[in-house]
Amino acid sequence: MRESRCPSDGIIRWALTSCDVVGLSRTAWYRERSDRLERDREVIEALQEIVEEHNRWGFWKYYRRLRLDGHDWNHKRVHRVYRDLGLNLRRCHRRF
Repeated sequence: MRESRCPSDGIIRWALTSCDVVGLSRTAWYRERSDRLERDREVIEALQEIVEEHNRWGFWKYYRRLRLDGHDWNHKRVHRVYRDLGLNLRRCHRRF
Protein backbone atom coordinates (compact mmCIF):
# COMPACT_ATOMS: atom_id res chain seq x y z
CA MET A 1 0.00 0.00 0.00
CA ARG A 2 1.26 3.43 -0.92
CA GLU A 3 1.72 6.02 1.81
CA SER A 4 0.16 9.40 1.24
CA ARG A 5 1.73 12.66 2.24
CA CYS A 6 -1.57 14.53 2.38
CA PRO A 7 -2.35 15.68 5.96
CA SER A 8 -6.09 15.25 5.43
CA ASP A 9 -5.66 11.47 4.94
CA GLY A 10 -4.89 11.06 8.63
CA ILE A 11 -8.03 12.97 9.59
CA ILE A 12 -10.18 10.95 7.21
CA ARG A 13 -8.71 7.68 8.50
CA TRP A 14 -9.34 8.82 12.10
CA ALA A 15 -12.96 9.71 11.26
CA LEU A 16 -13.47 6.34 9.59
CA THR A 17 -12.19 4.31 12.51
CA SER A 18 -13.96 6.48 15.09
CA CYS A 19 -17.27 6.17 13.28
CA ASP A 20 -16.85 2.40 13.03
CA VAL A 21 -16.17 2.10 16.76
CA VAL A 22 -19.18 4.21 17.74
CA GLY A 23 -21.46 2.76 15.05
CA LEU A 24 -22.07 6.09 13.36
CA SER A 25 -22.13 6.61 9.62
CA ARG A 26 -19.57 8.94 8.06
CA THR A 27 -22.38 11.04 6.61
CA ALA A 28 -23.82 11.65 10.07
CA TRP A 29 -20.35 12.69 11.28
CA TYR A 30 -19.89 15.37 8.64
CA ARG A 31 -23.48 16.59 8.23
CA GLU A 32 -24.61 19.47 10.36
CA ARG A 33 -27.65 18.67 12.50
CA SER A 34 -30.80 20.50 11.54
CA ASP A 35 -33.78 21.16 13.74
CA ARG A 36 -36.61 19.23 12.11
CA LEU A 37 -39.28 21.14 14.03
CA GLU A 38 -38.07 24.49 12.69
CA ARG A 39 -37.71 23.12 9.16
CA ASP A 40 -41.27 21.73 9.21
CA ARG A 41 -42.89 24.73 10.93
CA GLU A 42 -44.67 25.84 7.73
CA VAL A 43 -46.04 22.35 7.09
CA ILE A 44 -47.30 22.07 10.67
CA GLU A 45 -49.06 25.43 10.56
CA ALA A 46 -50.69 24.80 7.16
CA LEU A 47 -51.82 21.32 8.18
CA GLN A 48 -53.28 22.53 11.48
CA GLU A 49 -55.28 25.26 9.69
CA ILE A 50 -56.93 22.66 7.47
CA VAL A 51 -57.52 20.28 10.37
CA GLU A 52 -59.39 23.00 12.29
CA GLU A 53 -61.88 23.29 9.42
CA HIS A 54 -62.12 19.62 8.43
CA ASN A 55 -61.15 17.35 11.29
CA ARG A 56 -62.44 14.07 9.80
CA TRP A 57 -60.57 14.11 6.52
CA GLY A 58 -57.87 11.55 5.82
CA PHE A 59 -54.26 12.15 4.89
CA TRP A 60 -54.67 12.18 1.12
CA LYS A 61 -57.49 14.69 1.25
CA TYR A 62 -55.38 16.98 3.46
CA TYR A 63 -52.42 16.53 1.13
CA ARG A 64 -54.44 17.39 -1.96
CA ARG A 65 -55.86 20.48 -0.22
CA LEU A 66 -52.32 21.62 0.57
CA ARG A 67 -51.38 21.16 -3.09
CA LEU A 68 -54.43 23.15 -4.20
CA ASP A 69 -53.40 25.91 -1.79
CA GLY A 70 -50.10 26.17 -3.66
CA HIS A 71 -47.74 24.24 -1.38
CA ASP A 72 -45.35 21.92 -3.16
CA TRP A 73 -44.22 19.74 -0.25
CA ASN A 74 -43.42 16.09 -0.81
CA HIS A 75 -46.16 13.68 0.32
CA LYS A 76 -43.63 11.77 2.45
CA ARG A 77 -42.73 14.92 4.35
CA VAL A 78 -46.37 15.87 4.87
CA HIS A 79 -47.21 12.33 6.00
CA ARG A 80 -44.36 12.36 8.55
CA VAL A 81 -45.66 15.62 10.03
CA TYR A 82 -49.23 14.26 9.89
CA ARG A 83 -48.19 11.23 11.96
CA ASP A 84 -46.08 13.30 14.37
CA LEU A 85 -49.10 15.49 15.09
CA GLY A 86 -51.13 12.36 15.86
CA LEU A 87 -53.68 13.03 13.15
CA ASN A 88 -53.83 9.50 11.77
CA LEU A 89 -57.31 8.32 12.69
CA ARG A 90 -58.36 4.77 13.46
CA ARG A 91 -60.78 3.37 10.98
CA CYS A 92 -63.92 1.71 12.27
CA HIS A 93 -64.75 -1.44 10.38
CA ARG A 94 -68.25 -2.79 9.98
CA ARG A 95 -68.88 -6.14 11.55
CA PHE A 96 -71.00 -8.48 9.53
